[in-house]
Amino acid sequence: MHRKLRILPVIVGINVVVFLLWLVAVHGSELWAFMATNFLVSTHRLVQGMWWTLVTAAFSHQELWHLALNMIVLWSFGSVLERLVGVRVFTVFYLVAAVVSSASHCFVSSFLIHNDQLSALGASGAVSGVLIAFA
Repeated sequence: MHRKLRILPVIVGINVVVFLLWLVAVHGSELWAFMATNFLVSTHRLVQGMWWTLVTAAFSHQELWHLALNMIVLWSFGSVLERLVGVRVFTVFYLVAAVVSSASHCFVSSFLIHNDQLSALGASGAVSGVLIAFA
């Protein structure tokens, strides 16, 4: 008997909702400014105290192909992991992978590219963590 997935549908759902918000946001509008402030991560934002973007950026996609690819891979491998390790461990692992990948982007953009305002978004880093754990 398979355990029912509990957190994976929530993670996918949040990603879809955030994508839809980007989709309806008109560039330059208040919604666009809110999304850019809260769902993009950069060293510049972290210095301004926007630490939550280390997590929220990992739930943010602006292109359908990016969202679809990440969610298909996440569902394919994450469903096995959530059932194996349980909801709590999977959730903590996924969020830690999101923070580590966002922080890695900030490190690379600041110290290797020398652009602390270079923003990133997407679940690719957290999904890569899931792939590594699965392997």
